[in-house]
Amino acid sequence: MATVKIDLVDGHRATLTRRGWENVARTATVSGVTGAAHERLKVATDALAAAGTAIGSAHPSLPGVYLESIAPEALTPGVIKLRLTYERPEAGQIAGETLIETGATLAEEETNKDINGTLLEVAHTIGDTSYLQGGTVSVARPRSTTVITRTETEDPDSKADYYVGKLNAGAFRGKPAKTVRCNGIVGTSRDGGETYQTRYEFERGEDWRKELAYRDPETGRPPPGLVEGVGVKKYEFYETANFGALGLPTH
Repeated sequence: MATVKIDLVDGHRATLTRRGWENVARTATVSGVTGAAHERLKVATDALAAAGTAIGSAHPSLPGVYLESIAPEALTPGVIKLRLTYERPEAGQIAGETLIETGATLAEEETNKDINGTLLEVAHTIGDTSYLQGGTVSVARPRSTTVITRTETEDPDSKADYYVGKLNAGAFRGKPAKTVRCNGIVGTSRDGGETYQTRYEFERGEDWRKELAYRDPETGRPPPGLVEGVGVKKYEFYETANFGALGLPTH
């Protein structure tokens, strides 16, 4: 039977930073190991895990660091030395911790109105004839973004299928209904599907409807004097969903 000895003095080290303990090293040996070649390395790491020290486990005395890697090395055919490295993970990589990133980006939109909602029109006179012409311009408007990352035990595939591309049906993180769009839900598993580091991406817009304006077939531009609801209409294209069911932080 393999015998595990851990916390040998040889190889102990750690770094204390502003974030806390990092790059912490421990050393263990496993004796009584049998098997062929590299199989003995697996036997040793399995024995270590059975003793309570496996990838992802917390350090027994230093807070906030978790076992990131195990480097086994054969000392003799029956004795394996294991160098254990503990690291401080980023927020959102540990169950119960959530990382929230917020900011804003610019998105180009085409509009036929100025900041006051006035239609864009220009006039020109040739001889006794006056011409009035409408038009559209491309404007960069701010869109606030929120990215929430947390570790979950559920594969986010079904949530991605349902929520991505939809607007919030009700108030979400203090924003009114139909102003927040879910742009992405992506999960990454490093343990064969036991847990997922899931990233939720949201974008806020004041009005997600798309505006359609009549265009003069001769000029290709909206003519002047278009009437709201007749010559200029807004259409909805996004379905809604209850974002509150995701169980994310409310503010």
